[in-house]
Amino acid sequence: MANRRTRTDSTEAATNAFRSVAQNSAEFVWPDQTVSQMVDAKKQAHAMRIAQQIWSSRAPQDWKDFDRTTISQLAITTVDLDELQTQISAEGYVVTKSNSKGNPTTARNPLLDPIVQLQNRQITLSRSLGLSGAPADPKTLANRAAQQKSTLAVVENLDDLLATPAKAML
Repeated sequence: MANRRTRTDSTEAATNAFRSVAQNSAEFVWPDQTVSQMVDAKKQAHAMRIAQQIWSSRAPQDWKDFDRTTISQLAITTVDLDELQTQISAEGYVVTKSNSKGNPTTARNPLLDPIVQLQNRQITLSRSLGLSGAPADPKTLANRAAQQKSTLAVVENLDDLLATPAKAML
């Protein structure tokens, strides 16, 4: 009897695929050609741990080649942000400094500006990797809108006692 191929959409095939990914999850390789490693070895080790966590969140074949660069940048940004947040925790959001006359005055910590910049960069990089929520492409959004309109039409044809969303919100 000839060897029969197993179905790729079966539960067994999905389980085997999951096991092979779990067992053969590749280690993250830092893209030295596109992203320089951090000078401080301790920070680089921290960035590598973060990059590995991100990398292992998906099967290795699900990542594109350029994603290694973005993952590395996200890891570096996260390490820098963590360091600045540690500093601000020690110093406080408001610091005392001397004004132009030499008198002490309170002011917002100047580290807040780079923290905001790093947070924005972190969010942008996470979005580009698809790590921050469900992807919303135009086709998906159009399908959702059509589905919502058809559901609303059904609800409107039902009983008047049902609460319906305001039409301005659609």
